[in-house]
Amino acid sequence: MTDNPAPGCYPDVPMTTYNAWPFLRASHLEPLKRSPAHYYYERQHPRPPTVSQHLGTAAHCLLLTPDRYHREIATAPTRARRSTVDREWWAAFEAEAHGKVLLDTEQSAVVEAMAESVQTHEDARLLLAQLDLQFELSIVWDYCPALSADPSYTLRLQSR
Repeated sequence: MTDNPAPGCYPDVPMTTYNAWPFLRASHLEPLKRSPAHYYYERQHPRPPTVSQHLGTAAHCLLLTPDRYHREIATAPTRARRSTVDREWWAAFEAEAHGKVLLDTEQSAVVEAMAESVQTHEDARLLLAQLDLQFELSIVWDYCPALSADPSYTLRLQSR
């Protein structure tokens, strides 16, 4: 996948790749509403995800794209970091999990319980089963504002 894809639909784009694309998207609009300077600052200094956002990302992935769950989410086992062997093991684990959402075993259990709760809810299960959709399709397109003084001016946008 290129750093700057052309307009089109892209299935199976990892979230890390999607987040690296430089195009405008809905989550950018909140700081942009305040000012261009706020937007620029947010783009240069992204906030780290909260624990709640990690849990939501993991539950979303497990429910809608379970085949990608282990590619995008890693569960860190309960293991000390005191000895040299433990620290070496953790360094190898973190290197292997680079770019993935890291959960501890308790958080992983919460995510599994959330997914099970949705899957055992009759209406939610039927709704998800009836939908013949491709989840997590990444879309890039060019938008030309109708009121633009320059008809050749376009904004490249992205959505998922």
